[in-house]
Amino acid sequence: MNLQYHKVQRLPCAESVLVQARERMRMVASAKRSRALEEKRRQAGIPLAKDDAVTKIQSMLRGHLWRSRTRREANQEQVFIGMKPQVGWKRRMPPPTAAVTCLSTRHLV
Repeated sequence: MNLQYHKVQRLPCAESVLVQARERMRMVASAKRSRALEEKRRQAGIPLAKDDAVTKIQSMLRGHLWRSRTRREANQEQVFIGMKPQVGWKRRMPPPTAAVTCLSTRHLV
């Protein structure tokens, strides 16, 4: 069996950044156009169709869920690398005065 593989062309780093920037620019322009259309519709007093309303509610919910997930993961990451104290750490560790008392009562050689 003779399999032919296509060689994937890799872009240099600078070109890939430009491609990403162009794609981001297209997405921002598209979002801007859709916001402008929504604003015109709202000013004209035209109500949303049921499908559009459902889509808007779903997208808002997905955005909220994604932001909360990202925030939760960022907090977990910061706790893991030690940039942020773990939630509830005061309950698990003795208060500082008890720790100082404990160390002062030990007989150090």
